[in-house]
Amino acid sequence: MNETTTYNSIGQLIKPDPVKYSFNTPGWYLVLALLVLIVLLVVFIQYRKYRKNAYRREALKEIEDILQHKKTRAAFEINELLKRTAIQLYGRKKVAALYGDEWFRFLMSCIEKQLISPLPDFTIYTKALYNTSYVLTETQANELAHFAVFWVKNHRANV
Repeated sequence: MNETTTYNSIGQLIKPDPVKYSFNTPGWYLVLALLVLIVLLVVFIQYRKYRKNAYRREALKEIEDILQHKKTRAAFEINELLKRTAIQLYGRKKVAALYGDEWFRFLMSCIEKQLISPLPDFTIYTKALYNTSYVLTETQANELAHFAVFWVKNHRANV
């Protein structure tokens, strides 16, 4: 038997109507609802994270302001800012009594990742904090501010 006779004996092939494709089925509504829910959840989580980190943004603005306007008192002002931030995060009992080298060791222990540049000499800052006649140079004030910015951005927050 040849092909043409086989084809003729079966008859003419009837093509079915094309399947209509539309988004009007319940499955697509479920997919859409799921996508909307996921997007809302991501937006909510990001908003909560943004709100939780508001104190970080405020502290960074304050450090910038200190460097612009209060350079002679930079050590005192930055230390006060770090102390307020740490008390808010870790509690008054744990933070308020710390001073000098112990205070800076505490700050270093709260950092999640290591400081890229070498550690600043904290004895200079301790002198500047507790001796009003000792004034930081501009380089020292910038180093302390760099450390403070790094600490604010990278400390572990229990908030």
